[in-house]
Amino acid sequence: MSKQRIGDMLPYEFQSEWEGGHNKIGGGAGLAKSTAKESAPKTDGKPGYSKAMQQLRALVLTPAGNTEEQLMVRKWEQPLNYKIYGTMGATTDDEYVEENIDSLMAHLAVLTGLKISKVTDDKNVNMIMLMGNPTAFKSTLSLEAVTYLQNKPNGLYYKDDSTGFTNVVIQLDPQKLRKPVEMWSYMRMLVMRGVGFLGGGVSGNDQSVFYNNISTWKVQKGMNPNDERLIKALYTPQIKSGMSEEELNVILQKMAL
Repeated sequence: MSKQRIGDMLPYEFQSEWEGGHNKIGGGAGLAKSTAKESAPKTDGKPGYSKAMQQLRALVLTPAGNTEEQLMVRKWEQPLNYKIYGTMGATTDDEYVEENIDSLMAHLAVLTGLKISKVTDDKNVNMIMLMGNPTAFKSTLSLEAVTYLQNKPNGLYYKDDSTGFTNVVIQLDPQKLRKPVEMWSYMRMLVMRGVGFLGGGVSGNDQSVFYNNISTWKVQKGMNPNDERLIKALYTPQIKSGMSEEELNVILQKMAL
């Protein structure tokens, strides 16, 4: 490990570069809920909006600050370098989770067009995936991160500015998620949020990577066509991190989504 702690890359209390930005997600079953889900615009029945457009808006528009009136898009605009830290406690479990993470990240690289790399050093990592009790990462994380994660295990931090995400930290506690499939399901959901899908998720389709009913998660390999369509749409060059709801609407109206 380098001398610089991972948490030091994040500002105190993990405030976004956007004034008053929200950027903490965590708390077990509470992950299925989101400020965005409550504040996202109601698009049902609105002329010109397909079901896919409505889903994308609900998934990617989240509060720009402490007020929920202003919504914005967040995404990666720079290369994403990820690294996995910690252990589930058994080699076979670690291998299962790591294999699935690597597969997901490779798929996302194709869909988003981002340069996504798995790194072995701490210097260049900007998406950190932690497995284990947060107290085990005291030499790696900042004190603020450890304190928060102890109270909100299985969560996500991010730092962003006007150019998009700059750092994302995902933490999962094997003591809270004892089965490898649960660990992988949570990790998959948090990774999707960590690339910009910070909204509340979708209901009624348990084959979607955005499915938000934790109690009925199923083992899933790959993504369905609609998931892929939504990911490609967010990462079309016309959609920029920092776009307002109104700016996103203009782009979506021109897209065949």
